[in-house]
Amino acid sequence: MLPKISNEEMLACILQARKDKKLENLMVKLPIWMADRLAKKRRVTEDEKSEIRLVVIETMDKVWSLAGKYDETQVLGFFVTYTFNLFRNLQRKNGEIQTHNRLLELWREEQPSCMHSVHFWETNRDRLYVQLDSLPVLTCLVVCFQYDLPILNQRKTYLEWRLAEIGREFSYFQRIYDKKKEGWLRQLCLFEERVLRYTRLLYQYPESDRRKWYIHKKKEWMRHRMRVMNKSFFSEREIARILGITRKLVQVHQAKGILSLQLKAGDLLYCA
Repeated sequence: MLPKISNEEMLACILQARKDKKLENLMVKLPIWMADRLAKKRRVTEDEKSEIRLVVIETMDKVWSLAGKYDETQVLGFFVTYTFNLFRNLQRKNGEIQTHNRLLELWREEQPSCMHSVHFWETNRDRLYVQLDSLPVLTCLVVCFQYDLPILNQRKTYLEWRLAEIGREFSYFQRIYDKKKEGWLRQLCLFEERVLRYTRLLYQYPESDRRKWYIHKKKEWMRHRMRVMNKSFFSEREIARILGITRKLVQVHQAKGILSLQLKAGDLLYCA
């Protein structure tokens, strides 16, 4: 149980802190007092009071600096006003987060099952990596390039050797990968933002005459996103160029790798 702190006790603590220029005692009492003052005027939960206390503690230097402009007849009023403003800001922030989460859930609920057709079940990734290690190393590399899987251990060693054999360094591949990944993420984020935008409009204006248009645009951006998600991370031509092999050989290794994974653990690949 936190102690009850009267206005008189709080004012004395503030004046003492000003005199001593030390905030240790104030740091203990002020957050409790501010949260209690808020609870007397507003309906707040214990979690909200705890959040207020935490924010006050984290921003004590800023709060104390602002309070220095007020004399002892006004300083308590400043802290009360600051608390109410802080609470409103937290409510608005939490409301925005909850709204965004609701919109995100609405969007996800409406996604067709094929939206992630070239991605792997997150819960099965460890199993997938075990199965990958059982593939011939070149076949494994081709599958990793196609699905943007980590190139580690034996796969990385082989890739470094292969690149050196054709007169390239691993940094060559790293530059290509980083550029590819950056563009992929940028495109994916853009499409997701567009989908969320039209989900938000549908959520906020359920009676709007433009609902058909919102639905049309939302589905359009979802299709764009689906194409990005379904597209091979590295194309056959890019894989062939990186590894210094023919596209035909890339196709052979792709088919061999996917078939092997299907036979060993068919639930690991969406696209299988």
